[in-house]
Amino acid sequence: MRDTIENESIHSDVQSVLAYRIYRREDITACKKQLIDMIRRMRTFADVLDQCQHAITNGLKKFTKRFNINFVVYVQCTSTMSSSC
Repeated sequence: MRDTIENESIHSDVQSVLAYRIYRREDITACKKQLIDMIRRMRTFADVLDQCQHAITNGLKKFTKRFNINFVVYVQCTSTMSSSC
């Protein structure tokens, strides 16, 4: 009986990790699309980074509520844009 409970717990943890990875990948893809779209509208790069970070943070908050996982997320964006942008 104990083995069954432990196996179910491990299986549940694996499902949560896989779900997080899938969710995170979708969120990052959405962020990339948003970045491209905002750059096309000629907004400042600081605005783009701020909006992108906000979108990722909100997405992860929704995820943590859904799967009851508590963790702190630090999103750090550093990039160099050429003068042609």
